[in-house]
Amino acid sequence: MDEFSVSSGTVQWMVVGYMLAVGVALPCVGFLLKWVKAKTLVMAASTDR
Repeated sequence: MDEFSVSSGTVQWMVVGYMLAVGVALPCVGFLLKWVKAKTLVMAASTDR
């Protein structure tokens, strides 16, 4: 952590934020996969509009 000049508290909050984002995204993706085919969902997510 000294290499990046950040405190351990900052790193902890970054990890918690990442875990919260993943925890919210996974159920949303599961819900979307019930309604949309996986191939369609991947194609929609990877296209740049």
